[in-house]
Amino acid sequence: MLARVPPAQRRMLILVAAAAVAAGIFVGVAILLASGRPAVRPGRYEPFVAGNAATLGQMVATEQPIFYADPTGGTRGFAVALEDGDFVALHVVPPGGSAACPIDWDLRDKRFEDCRDTPFASEQLRRFKTEVTDGVVIVDLRAIEPAARPTG
Repeated sequence: MLARVPPAQRRMLILVAAAAVAAGIFVGVAILLASGRPAVRPGRYEPFVAGNAATLGQMVATEQPIFYADPTGGTRGFAVALEDGDFVALHVVPPGGSAACPIDWDLRDKRFEDCRDTPFASEQLRRFKTEVTDGVVIVDLRAIEPAARPTG
């Protein structure tokens, strides 16, 4: 049989329990705010540092294009590839497609394909302005440029 808890102790237990719940809620909200927000608001695009040009160039030339998610959580994901030895940042949304069916790299056939296995040459994909400054690849996500050689 449980002993009866005196009213003063009961109030103290309720107060401690309420403080523990409040602290838990505070910590949960702090974690959500710290990790749940993108570094940049969706839709507010800025130039993006993709990485060291020498390292990226070697990886892309010997392995495959390197894919990046949209840094704002939007639909401007891109793949860094090489065209005629120059860096390009290709939009992952294929011509006439949507973000629900992005392009990917087919390792076996060594080509870009969408989710329906439709192949695309890099020249057929829209792109972002890309430059190398002080040995760093910078991709300007503020505007999507047309493909070098549109499909159709």
